Amino acid sequence: MKFSIYKIVHNDDTCYYTNDRRELIDTINNSNKDIDGFKEVNINTINGLLYNKSKQLRGIKSIERFDGQEYYKQYIDKYVEWLMEQHEYSPHTIKRFKNQFIKFINSIEISSRNNGDGDDVIRHRISAVGMIAV
Repeated sequence: MKFSIYKIVHNDDTCYYTNDRRELIDTINNSNKDIDGFKEVNINTINGLLYNKSKQLRGIKSIERFDGQEYYKQYIDKYVEWLMEQHEYSPHTIKRFKNQFIKFINSIEISSRNNGDGDDVIRHRISAVGMIAV
């Protein structure tokens, strides 16, 4: 499963995290709707910024894309290690469990980041709920 996490840094230095490009568009457009002359962004604008290295930043300071598998690598590795201690699972089953785990911890990560929580708080929440110590 291909999974991406997006981070927007607004002009006022606030950050917003999501895993949905449509939500990126809505966030950028809504935060700049009162600015005269602001041209709304669309999916092509976002794709150009993320994949074509376009420099037309409209209404934001920066935008970044992170690969979910790499972003959550430390958690995934601990989770898979824990799974294998419990039972010998097939590679397909491990992949399915990993995808479910990523979706689960992603909701914790994104809501916590958007609420302004720091790395230690997020790590503690994921460890407590996911029952893995990282």
